[in-house]
Amino acid sequence: MPKRKSKTQRGALVKFYAEHLSANLLEQHRETVKSVIGRKSGIYVLTRQGAPAPYYVGLASKLPSRVAHHLKDKHEGKWDRFSFYAIGKKKYLKDVETILIRVGDPDGNDQRGTFGKNRNIGKRLRREILKAVKDNF
Repeated sequence: MPKRKSKTQRGALVKFYAEHLSANLLEQHRETVKSVIGRKSGIYVLTRQGAPAPYYVGLASKLPSRVAHHLKDKHEGKWDRFSFYAIGKKKYLKDVETILIRVGDPDGNDQRGTFGKNRNIGKRLRREILKAVKDNF
């Protein structure tokens, strides 16, 4: 009898999301946005309509409040759209944010983010490749 395929884990990290919402929506309907999103933790991305890349990537434990804060801080006027992704496990928030910042390199992010000590295997990989090349000569 053939083995049954296990169910996919797709969607296990992201619990819900909304993309490319207008900043005006947040300003004009703040209470509704708060009631729908609630106090969810997640990643948010600030963009300018028509721009090729995100302006800013961040994480928040209270998504609506954090994004609304950016309407009045140093990021004011530099974005007009936002997306958010509620992450089910808070322990993954920082790593997901760091990946997005490092890959997207948004202009609004001053920090690149880190993964912690002793996790970058790039140097080891280069060293092992050089060793393998030398061993083949």
